[in-house]
Amino acid sequence: AYSDSMKPGEVASFAFFDNTPSALRGSGWRFCRTSTSTDDQDSGENLFPASWFDTIDRATDDLTYDATNNKVTVAATGWYQINVVQYGESVIAVSGGSAAALLLVNGAVVQQGAPVVQNTSTGGNGFSATFNVYLNDGDFVQPGYWSSWAPLNLLEADASGARTYWSGVFLGTNKKVVLTA
Repeated sequence: AYSDSMKPGEVASFAFFDNTPSALRGSGWRFCRTSTSTDDQDSGENLFPASWFDTIDRATDDLTYDATNNKVTVAATGWYQINVVQYGESVIAVSGGSAAALLLVNGAVVQQGAPVVQNTSTGGNGFSATFNVYLNDGDFVQPGYWSSWAPLNLLEADASGARTYWSGVFLGTNKKVVLTA
C-alpha cells in the first residue's frame, strides 16, 4: 500500500511446494565396487584402498562425496545407519586369521563390527556390519576394516556391485512429543 491508511491482509496459513522435486528423497547414499580387480588385505585397522568403491549407485545432493578417500561428509545433524559390506573368497578367514568392518568418523575409528569367525579349514565369504551413529553437520564418515593378518588379493567384488558396498541413511532427529495437561 502506498499510504498508511491500508492495512495488510492477515494470513491464516501459507504453503508452497517444489514443482521439481529431487529424484532422491531423504538423505543417504550407496556406493559400490563393480571392478572385479582384487586388493591385498592389510593387518590392523585400515581404510579401504583409494577409490575402492568405484560406482555411485545412489547419493542425495546434500552430501559431499570424496571418491578417492571413500569419504562422505554429512549436512544434517542426527542419527545415521551405515552398512559396510566387503566380499571375499572363502579363504578370507582361513589359517586362523580374522577380519571385521570398521566405521571411522572424522578420521577416528568409532565402531567395529563382529569379526569373521576364525577357522583353520573354512573361511567366510567376507565381512560386514551395520552401524548406528550420531553425526553432526560437517562430520565425515569412512568405511574401513580390521584384520588380524595380511593375505594377498582377498578383498574382492563382483561386477554387479551387490557384494561390496557401503551405504548410509539419515534416520532423523525427531522424537515423540509428549503433551502434559
